[in-house]
Amino acid sequence: MKRIIALSHGLIVAGFMGANAWAAVLTWNGSTSSAWNNATNWLPPQIPTAADTVLFNAGTLTATTNTAFTVMNWTGGSLSGALTVASGSTLYLGGSVLNLYGALTNAGTVVAPNTGYLRLVYSPPSYTGAIYNEPGAVFDIRDDQFYLANDYGDEFFDNAGTLRKSAGTGIARIYPQLINNAGTVDAESGTISFNGGGLVAGQYNAAGSATVSFDSGSYTNSGSVQLTGAGAFLFNGTTLSLPNNAIPGLQLLGGTLFLGPAFQGGSITNLSLAGMTLQSTNTVTGTMTWTAGIVASGLTVASGGTLYVGGSALNLYGALTNAGTVVVTNTGYLRLVYSPPSYTGAIYNEPGAVFDIRDDQFYLANDYGDEFFDNAGTLRKSAGTGI
Repeated sequence: MKRIIALSHGLIVAGFMGANAWAAVLTWNGSTSSAWNNATNWLPPQIPTAADTVLFNAGTLTATTNTAFTVMNWTGGSLSGALTVASGSTLYLGGSVLNLYGALTNAGTVVAPNTGYLRLVYSPPSYTGAIYNEPGAVFDIRDDQFYLANDYGDEFFDNAGTLRKSAGTGIARIYPQLINNAGTVDAESGTISFNGGGLVAGQYNAAGSATVSFDSGSYTNSGSVQLTGAGAFLFNGTTLSLPNNAIPGLQLLGGTLFLGPAFQGGSITNLSLAGMTLQSTNTVTGTMTWTAGIVASGLTVASGGTLYVGGSALNLYGALTNAGTVVVTNTGYLRLVYSPPSYTGAIYNEPGAVFDIRDDQFYLANDYGDEFFDNAGTLRKSAGTGI
């Protein structure tokens, strides 16, 4: 049975009679306290049910785990306690400044057309502001100006569902840590930019001209990673730790790279370094391509291994020991920096090894003046008529 109910402020609501309650639009006023389950805090004065629409635009609201609504519009104010968006329900994040002091668990849909930020505050036991995106749930960002902000630095987004940017060609910034991605990060438009560090795992999709970018923070690869779509996947963050393998399709453009002792079975078999600082001490038994960035610690090219040196400007702060082959197509320089104990940038070309220069524009540069090339193998120029 359907009825039309006229409320006192001229708002007309169409509702269906259910077993327990009429569907209603309830506006938070917090006139008595901050408690969700106090009827006098709502207009009209009744506790929301799963059939109701909830409007929250100012003040402080303390939710409990048994909160219910079909639609909630949050456009202002601060939320504490623990708010759950049930399966089939939708939470809209509007306005420009929202504060989350309690846990937000999404098992339904969160839509963010917010033109400012949702600030998470996490410092237990006082504040537990974090987001748990459950399996099957969608957290959908629809505005380039929206970003998730943090406060203490321990805030996090735990994603087992889908974190999506579906509108806008600009950047949506995520500052809380991405502590889990058992679900999917889906950039359908513009850029999803991660800035808080965390774990890199699960599935990431970037459609067309969209981008998934890790722009600041420290990240560790945890488990398998799938990068799908025709868009771009960029790492410009602070640090990236790869315990076991490279992430195919992830462009390593900036920050510091740490390779674990078990990386690719204990040595580099296939790696492209295109802008990062390689900090760990490593051995190349397969192939490594170095086109930008810094080798900061010792790097050994084993017999049978090959290091391709390209790009135009490279810096060597640690010792390069070649027992295999180094092929140089660099059109600028490889600058050695030697000032022990801080810098040990020198080249040791071992017996049987070949250091093969194939470009007239290339030169080995020094920095302090004590840099050296120790040649027990072959230093060769095999191409070009110049110097």
